Amino acid sequence: MRNKQKLQLLCVTLGFIIFLGLATGVFLQSEWVSEVNHFGQQLIQNRSPIADTFFTHVTQLGSVTFTSLVTLLL
Repeated sequence: MRNKQKLQLLCVTLGFIIFLGLATGVFLQSEWVSEVNHFGQQLIQNRSPIADTFFTHVTQLGSVTFTSLVTLLL
C-alpha cells in the first residue's frame, strides 16, 4: 500500500470515528453535544473582520457551482 493510500485510509477512518461519536452523542442526547454546539455558536457570534472573511470564503466552497466543478473534475 502506498503512502497516499495509507493517508487516505487514515483520514477516512478518523472521519468515521468522529462521525460515530457525534451520532452516538446526538442519539443519546448527551450534554457534551450541547456544549460543542454552544461553543460553535459563541465562535460565530464573537466575530472579527478576519473571521468574517474566513467564514465567507469557506461558505463559498459549499456553493452549487463549486461542488459541480469539483464533481466534474473528479
